[in-house]
Amino acid sequence: MIELLPLIVVGLLISTMLLRRSSREAMGIELSWLQAVKVVTVRAAVGIGTGFLVGRVVGEALSNGWFSLSVLQENVFLFAPVGVLCAVASFFTYRKLVQVVSGRTVSIAVMARSVARELGYYVRLLALVFVVLLVILIFLHWSGLLVSF
Repeated sequence: MIELLPLIVVGLLISTMLLRRSSREAMGIELSWLQAVKVVTVRAAVGIGTGFLVGRVVGEALSNGWFSLSVLQENVFLFAPVGVLCAVASFFTYRKLVQVVSGRTVSIAVMARSVARELGYYVRLLALVFVVLLVILIFLHWSGLLVSF
């Protein structure tokens, strides 16, 4: 469990940095580092908490016999609404927190533009990480340090 701590901290820092940038560009709201950390942690906690809550409800439904596990295994697309529910809960939490922190009213359209911008930054960051890891693996392969499986 302790090995996850650096990953969590790095993830929160990256999310905080991208949130500050996207809120500044899309909404014109300058969040401090502390405000952005609060928004990121509460938004993540709401998304994760919603997922755990839905998981608990599904677990209770399974234990009470309302439906069987085979239904979930055969219809994996039933989990898509769970992801959507978690995302919607996180989105509206994000909107409310930004309004509370900034003291301004923010429309849903402006928030959607901010989230889309933030998502674009995440995609670019993942592409950059992929290229860096690919270059490292190619270097290790050429140098003979990478043992093939």
